[in-house]
Amino acid sequence: MSYFASAVVGVLLDPLIWLAALILAAFALQCVGSARMKRLAVGLSGLAVALVALLSWTALPYAVIAQFESPYRLPAAVGSYAGVIVLGGVFSSKPDSRVRLPGLGRSSERATEPLPSLLENPQLKLLFTGGNARLGELGAPESDAALRFFSQVGVAPERIILELGSRNTYENAINSVPLVGEDFKRPWLLVTSAWHMPRAERTFAKAGWRVTPYAVDFAAPEHIDWFELSLQDGIDAWRVVLRESAGSLVYRLLGRV
Repeated sequence: MSYFASAVVGVLLDPLIWLAALILAAFALQCVGSARMKRLAVGLSGLAVALVALLSWTALPYAVIAQFESPYRLPAAVGSYAGVIVLGGVFSSKPDSRVRLPGLGRSSERATEPLPSLLENPQLKLLFTGGNARLGELGAPESDAALRFFSQVGVAPERIILELGSRNTYENAINSVPLVGEDFKRPWLLVTSAWHMPRAERTFAKAGWRVTPYAVDFAAPEHIDWFELSLQDGIDAWRVVLRESAGSLVYRLLGRV
């Protein structure tokens, strides 16, 4: 139940939904015909314009994301770890049989950034954890694409451990425990997007893992331009802020972190 609730909340936290709701409400009130409703429609239209301006100012959400990401840097040495845990959300939801490698999504660095470490340290295991994380989506879990990808780029299949059923970070941590056996007690590198790392690290630690953050896929630029305006980039950044903030709050309330 919590998975479906979180998926619905994620949709409702999308700023585009808010903008569309304001525009539709203004249009509906404008069609009512009364002077009072028309004045209210004008007010809602003004709110929509103000929301567009706010969403276009990328510096504000970037500054918040930078606070999520600031504690993390790539680990200096990886040879002493049991392996690398890669969280899902990497591969495209629309597989294409016409190409050798599965398509990479917006968080592709979760798969590509640890590759040099994996290829240079053949003793490291690779645990990929991720099923279908999209509401109502059917078909093969994302771990199938992960096996295809990592095998093709040179990671031996016997080093790859796949967790097939998880749909969120909590399930990533809990469902992966029995797959690694006694190695569960050893240190692991945890690979996920830097903005997601605070919640992921705490969730895995609460589940008993010994993880070291291996943060990738930084969403905030190194140097924030406080005069930059971009509606698309701003909406994308606000989605990260709102969804990750809500996710962290819910995980605290549920005792998962």
